Amino acid sequence: MDMKKYFIVSGLTAALCSCAACGPPPAKRNFNETEYSRESEESSLQDTISSEQEYAEVFLEESFATEEELQTLKAMMEEIDFTDIQDFPVDPQLYGPETDRVYKEAFYKALTEQTPVKSYRDRGANKDGRQTYYRELVRGHKLAMMNDSEFLDVLKNLGYHYLDWEGDGLPELVVHLDGFTVLKYEAEEDAVYVLERQDAKSDFLGSSQWAEYDSGGAGHWVYDYESMDREGDKTYFVAMVDLAMSGEPFDYWGFMSINGVDRINIKVTKEYWEEMTKDFLHIVRYADQYAPPYMTFEEIFGTSYGQGVREESTD
Repeated sequence: MDMKKYFIVSGLTAALCSCAACGPPPAKRNFNETEYSRESEESSLQDTISSEQEYAEVFLEESFATEEELQTLKAMMEEIDFTDIQDFPVDPQLYGPETDRVYKEAFYKALTEQTPVKSYRDRGANKDGRQTYYRELVRGHKLAMMNDSEFLDVLKNLGYHYLDWEGDGLPELVVHLDGFTVLKYEAEEDAVYVLERQDAKSDFLGSSQWAEYDSGGAGHWVYDYESMDREGDKTYFVAMVDLAMSGEPFDYWGFMSINGVDRINIKVTKEYWEEMTKDFLHIVRYADQYAPPYMTFEEIFGTSYGQGVREESTD
């Protein structure tokens, strides 16, 4: 006998769930490596860094940047205005009332799993031909384990951005769930694609713009910033460093790359590194104060969306 699964899309409600999973978007991360004490750094490093010799095997002394190269990198960092938040305007000649209706209906159906989402890079179905629905993007997250009704309630209480992400004058939908996902509607194909996917370590800033700061383990740090303007010119900063004991002061070992500069191995003091990255860490710490405010589900989709059913047959 065939078993059928129905996803019933009801009208919107204003009720807010207070549980951790279903509540409003979480506050932006408020941490900085400088908040860690010297004692905690030393303790954690004992677990992850056995000796300076291990680093010497990966980063030969002669491979590290010279003082002149470090000054060049530092100057390039100072030229990046991390607080310059991009907001590409939607073109009213391309996007009017009828287009607005079509786009939002397509995004709504994709979110509520009435229609599948596709991989934009593949420009088509998955390799095995199986259709993918939105909830699979948060695979492993406890929200993915919810039933349809619970998941719909969560969608209604997430934070969103509805803006032009890539600068073509048409809007994309940014969904803040388990990080953030940028959905793009292709009118010619009548299909919704995943244009960008960043996990919870990344902070959304603006159009084609985000930052990431994460500990990859005790004493290990990952830095990442990317911003692309409407002409496709990219500004970026990426670095991976470890805090290693080599007497006093502590040293940062690792590599960095800025705006087209090839990977450069670095070895600097803790104070030098904090000064070099202070503007980046500022935007990460206060991303919520610079990024545009979240929009609600109802602000984007209104209250006019009524019944909708996705029917899925299984044996």
